Amino acid sequence: MDFYKLLGVAKDATPEQIKKAFREKVKKYHPDLNKENEEIFKLLNQAYTTLIDPQKRAIYDKEIKKGLFSIFQEKLAEFLGFTAKPQNGTDIKKILYISLKEGYNGTIRKIEYKTKVICHICNGTGITKDSKIEKCEKCGGTGKRNILPCLSCFGRGFIIKNPCKDCKGLGYKYEKTEKLIKIDKGIDENTTILMKGAGNQGLYGGKDGDLYLKIKFKEDIYQKVGNDLYLDIKIKNQDLKSISHLSIKNLKDETIFVKIPENIEKNTILRVKGEGYIDSSGNKGDILIRLNVV
Repeated sequence: MDFYKLLGVAKDATPEQIKKAFREKVKKYHPDLNKENEEIFKLLNQAYTTLIDPQKRAIYDKEIKKGLFSIFQEKLAEFLGFTAKPQNGTDIKKILYISLKEGYNGTIRKIEYKTKVICHICNGTGITKDSKIEKCEKCGGTGKRNILPCLSCFGRGFIIKNPCKDCKGLGYKYEKTEKLIKIDKGIDENTTILMKGAGNQGLYGGKDGDLYLKIKFKEDIYQKVGNDLYLDIKIKNQDLKSISHLSIKNLKDETIFVKIPENIEKNTILRVKGEGYIDSSGNKGDILIRLNVV
């Protein structure tokens, strides 16, 4: 049982981080909310009392290094003559839409996504103490049929009789995951943010996949071209005599007053120097107002 993954904390987590994670899990899995949560609630308590105590945690860390899947591997070796190969978790790729203002100023965004996580009841093995492992007759234990993964055993080479009820023998479940993402000031569109180990979790000791977030800008009153920001404003011809200035908001939410030249022509572009987008290298763009006189 991986207590760190059960609580959703890193192996170098501080006591404060462990306490916070435990409180969040308790809110989600308390038996008062669902009686079926009793088993996992007991495991959460066991994980917390182990990791919060320095001596117990040190002993646990030594034991976990010996192999989380030793019992599972022993069963495979006993019945089938081989052990399960580590399966790395797959990467997750998503698009994160942000506003121009968020990209300009930088921000922290919370995202939610579904990810494959190891079943905490069976520790990702799919088996319990009552399970029986048999070689898959369809593929002869190879995990493949005609080069493709065997559908009968999901490419594992073995069938589990009386599997873990929580994950139905798969060794994993899909859960909603929340992450806080730092958006750097001046980020460019199509920038990819990499979060190591935040993808689908690996099985049988395989490493976890990564999360890739591609930045896209939402539609805005401004049209971004390079670091320049274009703004379309319509103004009636008869109003030009009474209006000498326009007021607009920049991405810092500051009000800027732009003077309208006399005898202005239709489809004039007014340039406001240095008030456009500023990228991560400090390069400044302008605001260009496309004034459409109607």
